Amino acid sequence: MRKFSTSDRMIKMQKLTFIFLLISSISPLKGLTKDLHRETEKRPQLFLTKLSQSKIKELTRGSILIKSDLKTVYKKNSKEYANGLQEFNYFAGAVHNKSCNTALRKMSRYEDYKTFIDFIKDSKFNESSEMLYFRFDHTLLPFPISLNFKIQRIRGPGIYHYSFDNGFLKGLKGKIKVDHFSNKRNCLFQINARWKGNHTGINSLIFEMFTTTLGKLGIRKVFRISQF
Repeated sequence: MRKFSTSDRMIKMQKLTFIFLLISSISPLKGLTKDLHRETEKRPQLFLTKLSQSKIKELTRGSILIKSDLKTVYKKNSKEYANGLQEFNYFAGAVHNKSCNTALRKMSRYEDYKTFIDFIKDSKFNESSEMLYFRFDHTLLPFPISLNFKIQRIRGPGIYHYSFDNGFLKGLKGKIKVDHFSNKRNCLFQINARWKGNHTGINSLIFEMFTTTLGKLGIRKVFRISQF
C-alpha cells in the first residue's frame, strides 16, 4: 500500500478545497451551498444542553450529529500562519443501540482502540495518571497527529472532563456526557470541546472536514465493535 508523504497530503487537501469551492460557484447549487454555509456558521454547542425533539428523532434514527467550527484570526495586514490564532469548537452526539453497560464494556478500553479503529495507529492508557495517548494517521489528515490527554476511564453514565495537556491542540478542554436513553435500552453520548491557540498550519475548511469525517467514522466503528 502506498504511503502518502506530508507534501502529497497537503496537495490532496488543496485539491479537495478547490473542488469544494468550484462546486459552490456553480449556479444551480448556489442555494444549496448558501444553506450549507449558513449551517456551518452556527457555532457548535459549547456546553451539554437538553437536545431538541427534532435532534432526538435524528439520533434515534441512527444519525451522528457533529458540528466542527474552526475560526482563524490574523494580526492586522498579515495572513502568515505564524501571526494567526485559531479557535476551535466541537460538538458530537450519537445514540448507541445497546444499554450503557453493554456499550461501555468495550468503549472504555481505550488502550485497545488501535485494534478497534484503523486510523488510530497506537493507543495507550495509564490507569494511575489517567493519561491517554492516541496516534492518528489517515489519508485525510495533512500529517500524522499524536494526542495526549487526561481523562477518566468511562464506566457508566455521567459527565467526564478531559483536557489536552501537551502536543497538538495543547490546552483544549472538553466534556463527555453519557446518559441512559429510551428507558435504559440505549445509551446517549455527547462530546464537546473548546480550544484557542497559535495557528495549527491547517486551513480551517480542511480541519473542519477531517474532524467531522473522521469523527463520524470513529463513532460508527466503536459503536459497531461494542455491540456485545
